[in-house]
Amino acid sequence: MKARAILCLALIFTGAVLASAANVRTSWLMNCSECHGKDGRGRTPEGKRIKITDLSDKRVQASFTDEQAFRIIKRGLKDDDGPVMHPSDYRLTDDEIRELVQYLRKFPKR
Repeated sequence: MKARAILCLALIFTGAVLASAANVRTSWLMNCSECHGKDGRGRTPEGKRIKITDLSDKRVQASFTDEQAFRIIKRGLKDDDGPVMHPSDYRLTDDEIRELVQYLRKFPKR
């Protein structure tokens, strides 16, 4: 009986982890990939237009902290001409933004 309960809890936890991983990937695809691309490289028409940085580059990854990435995703990014990246605070919760930061940290490093 005890072994069954432990197995059940393990399966529930595994399911929750897999669901979370699927959700963050879906969130990336819905909110970020138009500019950053599926792989974070920014090789999309919009990414090229705004000269987006390649998030799979280890030097780019090293150039910002998780907190800085969180703030940029939440608040957006502007240059002299206006918004470059729109804020996500109205679309995503803080936890979803944190998951996106961890997701982008896993892009292949070159």
